Amino acid sequence: MSTPEIQPVAQDSLTIGDLLTKLGAGGFLDLSQPGNSLAVLNDEVDSTPHVVQMLVGAGAWIACCCIVLGLAIVGILEEGASAVVCGVAMSAAAVFLHRVRTGLFAENFSLAAALTGVVMFTVGFQSGHQFLLMALASVVAAAVMYVPFASATFRFLTAAFAISMLSVALADDVNLESLHVLILLETVGAGFIFTRLPQSMFRPLGYALAAAMLGTLLVTFFDEMSVWPAALVQVCAQLWLLNFALSTGQKRVPLMLGLSAAAAGLLGLLSAPGILAAIGVIVLGHLERDILLRSLGVLFLPVYLVAFYYNLETSLLTKSGILIASGAVLWGARWYLRERIAAGLFDGGDLPETIETGDAS
Repeated sequence: MSTPEIQPVAQDSLTIGDLLTKLGAGGFLDLSQPGNSLAVLNDEVDSTPHVVQMLVGAGAWIACCCIVLGLAIVGILEEGASAVVCGVAMSAAAVFLHRVRTGLFAENFSLAAALTGVVMFTVGFQSGHQFLLMALASVVAAAVMYVPFASATFRFLTAAFAISMLSVALADDVNLESLHVLILLETVGAGFIFTRLPQSMFRPLGYALAAAMLGTLLVTFFDEMSVWPAALVQVCAQLWLLNFALSTGQKRVPLMLGLSAAAAGLLGLLSAPGILAAIGVIVLGHLERDILLRSLGVLFLPVYLVAFYYNLETSLLTKSGILIASGAVLWGARWYLRERIAAGLFDGGDLPETIETGDAS
């Protein structure tokens, strides 16, 4: 007697958003909690590796520059109205081509075309040497294209482009002190996105704000401007980050978070907002298990340490003493943490059960 063959039953595709909606309707998941990363997952999350996204973004920018250069040679950029119309038309065509998704080439070409459209629209509002109008145009273009063009790479690049234009406009058309307002907005925006809207469509904007904050703070080292407003913002951000970590029940190495808060106050007195920002980004990346944030903070931290060291208005003997004292503090902290870990005084909630119990099996 032969066993009847089981035929597969055709099923409609089920997205992550549909699954979470069903779990919420059944009472298994509270979708109203903003801190619940599962509650905000959706089918717009891009699973492409970060390295591939960086390479694609770099290639899209190169293609964008080539297209803009060609249009400038033709003469389209000579009149602002023609540049704006060309930018709008190219952006609309890019959105349509991206939604059709006929192939990999069409998708990558649509990314380059969308970036070109945003740049063309921005250049169309050029008026002499005034960059403020162009900056506002870039912000409008990035905001309008953010939702229709569902690409994490495009959202990051356009947001970074708009923030960079806004920084240049504020520094040139207003004054350098106005950058402190931009630093405040970048710090608050990045912190809100990564702590309240994890894994959402606004995550690329959060990366752009964090990178722009670290980049804008470089101006406080190399230009003649006051430092204490930015330092005050970063001290408050460090203390708020410590409160966030404790309020959400994340007790991973609480002593290190306390040391981070103490270092925030000390570095704030020493007027080193860039070091504070880099430490904050590293701590936030650790809490959110985000390798990009950690890498961003680790990348900028040595830059600010070197700039802070060489900008100290003191003798070489004092600088050498600071380095020796810093090394001694780090060695002491390392010894103290090893002793506490060996004594089992830290929470091991993040460790596998076999490691916690010492079971080799």
